Amino acid sequence: MGTWSVTLYGSDAASDVRDDLRELLRTAMDEAAIVAALSKAHPELNDKNDEDYADLWLALADQFHSHGVAAPKALATAHAIVDSGLDLKMKRTLGMSERDLNKRAKVLTELRVKWRKPHPKPVKRKVQAAPDAFVFDIGDCAIFPVKETGKTINPYFAKAESDPDWRHDGYGAMGVLARGHYLGIFAWYGFARLNLFDPRKPTLDACATAAVEAQTTILDQRMGEKPQLCIFMSRLTPAFARRMRLEVVGRLAPNDKAIREDLAAFFKLGAQPGVCLAGELSGFGMREKSKVPLSRYLTAPRG
Repeated sequence: MGTWSVTLYGSDAASDVRDDLRELLRTAMDEAAIVAALSKAHPELNDKNDEDYADLWLALADQFHSHGVAAPKALATAHAIVDSGLDLKMKRTLGMSERDLNKRAKVLTELRVKWRKPHPKPVKRKVQAAPDAFVFDIGDCAIFPVKETGKTINPYFAKAESDPDWRHDGYGAMGVLARGHYLGIFAWYGFARLNLFDPRKPTLDACATAAVEAQTTILDQRMGEKPQLCIFMSRLTPAFARRMRLEVVGRLAPNDKAIREDLAAFFKLGAQPGVCLAGELSGFGMREKSKVPLSRYLTAPRG
């Protein structure tokens, strides 16, 4: 459930889809391909009865317009939402006050007027010429600074020291199990977070003998849910890797059969990686050692 605001980008849904669209505009995809990709990430775009439907389409139309990108479907859908009163009806159902509904109606009217003409100063679309460079090879074991809680450096800060919540207490580690390019542009990695915390930098041997970590929340425990194995698929740019101070300590030999069998979802057409692996490396809830050793997927070369 999101938050509801009178402004166009005041809701969580609108803000999220705006950021996702801006990123997809770095590719050479046209409107239809972009909307198709966003519909997988935001299935609410396909459901008129969803509380976020109107917010998502209004944000999409406005972003396409702001970037000077021809988007007849997005604009037509947004116009229909405004003209039918769908957005205001949903906001009223969700409990928005009459005073705020009047403010929202004014915002929608202003959008309708703005969209009638091309944007006078559209944001220049910068299509990324080449795919992201890979930071890791399959089999790499990488270490990274963490707090005692396991939280990594937040790469959205240019410098770790600028984050008031950051404190370097030790190191965590991960093993890289797979990699690829999402949409042919954005580098992604399949990786296992290891049950390993050390005040000093862990060695390759320590990584090779470690177990994959598992995590769970108090609510999951109360509901009888099993801990989640910490193997994820997420993206990472070279710039974020530098900010997180990720360091490769060595490379192990991949067990391709086990990786393909256990992580089949990563290799399916249309599989969508997370936005940044910093979140998955930080994790949440309670951590514990799983029964799955990293050696199931990566092993030290013989000889």
